[in-house]
Amino acid sequence: MTSGLVAPHLSLGGHLLEAAMTPAQLRRFRYSPGLSVLIEAPTPAWVAPLRSAAAGMANWQHIEARDGTARHARKPTEGENELARVLGAGHRLVAVSHAPERLLPPSVVAAADMRIRTGHPTAAVIRKAIRDATGTWPRPGSDKLGARLDFFDLVSAIRVGSDARSCLDRLARATAGMTVVTQFQAHVPPLEDLCGYGEAGQWAKRLVDDVNAWRRGEIPDFSTIDRQIVFAGPPGTGKTTLVASIAKSSGLPLITTSVAKWFIDGTGYLDSVLKQAEATFSKAADAAPAILFLDEIDAIPNRATTSSRNADYWAPIVGYILQFLDGISSSAPSSFNLVIIGATNFGDALDPALVRPGRLSRVIKILPPDEEAIPGILRQHLGKDLEGVDLGHIGGVAVGATGAVIAGWAKGARRRARVARRPMEIGDLMAEILAPDNRSPGAIWRCAVHEVSHALAAHMTGSCVVQTISILANPTQGGRMIGAYPDGEVTRTRADIENMIVTALAGRAGEIVFGMEASTGSYSDLTTATNLAASIHASFGMGEGLVQRRLMDRAASLLDEDANFRRLIEMSLKAFSAQAVEIITRYRDLVEVLANRLVKDRQIDGVAFRELIDGYERKLVQGPATRNGGPRHG
Repeated sequence: MTSGLVAPHLSLGGHLLEAAMTPAQLRRFRYSPGLSVLIEAPTPAWVAPLRSAAAGMANWQHIEARDGTARHARKPTEGENELARVLGAGHRLVAVSHAPERLLPPSVVAAADMRIRTGHPTAAVIRKAIRDATGTWPRPGSDKLGARLDFFDLVSAIRVGSDARSCLDRLARATAGMTVVTQFQAHVPPLEDLCGYGEAGQWAKRLVDDVNAWRRGEIPDFSTIDRQIVFAGPPGTGKTTLVASIAKSSGLPLITTSVAKWFIDGTGYLDSVLKQAEATFSKAADAAPAILFLDEIDAIPNRATTSSRNADYWAPIVGYILQFLDGISSSAPSSFNLVIIGATNFGDALDPALVRPGRLSRVIKILPPDEEAIPGILRQHLGKDLEGVDLGHIGGVAVGATGAVIAGWAKGARRRARVARRPMEIGDLMAEILAPDNRSPGAIWRCAVHEVSHALAAHMTGSCVVQTISILANPTQGGRMIGAYPDGEVTRTRADIENMIVTALAGRAGEIVFGMEASTGSYSDLTTATNLAASIHASFGMGEGLVQRRLMDRAASLLDEDANFRRLIEMSLKAFSAQAVEIITRYRDLVEVLANRLVKDRQIDGVAFRELIDGYERKLVQGPATRNGGPRHG
């Protein structure tokens, strides 16, 4: 070893430990008699160097270090008697572990006078190690290098006798070679820059705030944090991006797994699947505090709907997962400091035991972004392209698109500009957003009548406040009517729900009233209407009985099982359809005015929609005189 220089495996532990303490804590650590100290390492690899650092910084009667490598042969309570005698005799003791609640005796954890959570090394710690090994400080601007590398990655990159620049270059290569998940995190925006996630985004921000408060000691127990959730939503709504952004903003390691991965990595036999699951959960526990992301969690079957033929196979797997989640949510000393997030496209397909409070707690839906969020999402993906260009008008045009579709628009627009050998123009983006409209005039007229009929029924029944009516085609829709519940109301009466059903059926009614046959454009409308009608009787207790026979999302499944229920819903839908036909017939002239305007402008916002209705009603009040020029005009 070069004289005066210190190898990183000897210096890193001391620098990390000192950085985790205030000067007052450091004095107590070194000199306080009868002190019991618990050092929580960031990963198993840091346990040994932190043990050596503690031994070199102060005198101890006993040092206990456990990194979990012998966890199958050694229980947490092993050696508890000896450690208790050391403490009882008034001696100084330090215990080091990356998972103290899981690996150390409970009495040692509870009796700690000082608990030091080191966290991963900061840039300042890494810079000191480089100085010790090379004799020179690294250049400024290198603060992010190596911040998430583990102990042996750092030791391999920082070499005695090397120069600081070479160490930084090796750290940069090591950082670039990190896992796919970590690379993905580097490209996602931080949580505060994400748009359009609604309730899920608010939950994520609270989680990050709580994790940071826990690090500062303001929240003493990690288990009290609301940290277990399922994100559910259609493909492309950004569930994985949100999880990666949480990891980036919180600074927690992200471990991703899925049931499919357990099968792919194993043989598919029951014992192999369980071993793969156990290995993943152990990896997450070893990395704690960390985030465990269970992707496509609907692959864990709902035991209520699993056939008897498959139940015996799945029961041990589901039971093992539930047992693991019970351990995570527990406030007992054996619990883990883990955030558990599941993701699925089918939130209503999950086993109720999986998402009950205390396990994955609840399901938060992530829907396609609304009109206000879309410009912000576009701006994220466009980067410096179209800087200074107002994107606000695009929200109404693009409503219904998922985050993945929006990202595709930005890529497509960038390609158009690149092929044309010029900077991107707003026309490039609009060309991607607006699918070529090859519909015939008759098809466009039908679409306009359909969407206007929805809007007019919503306005007349008060089921929602119309915000946008559009027949601009995009890759996901040919037309849409966007509305919001009045006054932010969240509860609904039976009359409210019936008005929503009438509104859903009004598009089909408009086509019929204007002499066109009902079309497949009403497919999703019928789905909505049927689910709502079934929920009145089977979910909301608004029919003849109070028994909740199905959750709202599954109420319509009773139609296949109960002939009487099917007849009841059919009669209800026919009555609501007749009401929709009656509204459109009564206001046929107004529908025609609105539809012609929509064909001309392709989109009408809520303000213009209500102005057109007000103008039409004023003409009706003024009567024939206005239409014929009035008495003063002869």
